Amino acid sequence: MWKTILSVFAFIGSALALFGFAKSKGKSEEKQKQLKVENENIEQNLNINKKVNAMSFDDKSDFLLSKQRNKNN
Repeated sequence: MWKTILSVFAFIGSALALFGFAKSKGKSEEKQKQLKVENENIEQNLNINKKVNAMSFDDKSDFLLSKQRNKNN
């Protein structure tokens, strides 16, 4: 009888552990996707900053005005 009770608890415990592991892995994968998107955004911003820093003052002002106009549309 005790063996049966212990085996039931062991089964429930292992099922809960498996569920917890799967949930943890899902969160980890979602966080990896989010970090990848953030990394891509940072790379794009760095490229834009490099291009803008290489521009003359007039080109910078034109570039920023065009960006502002595009946001408003």
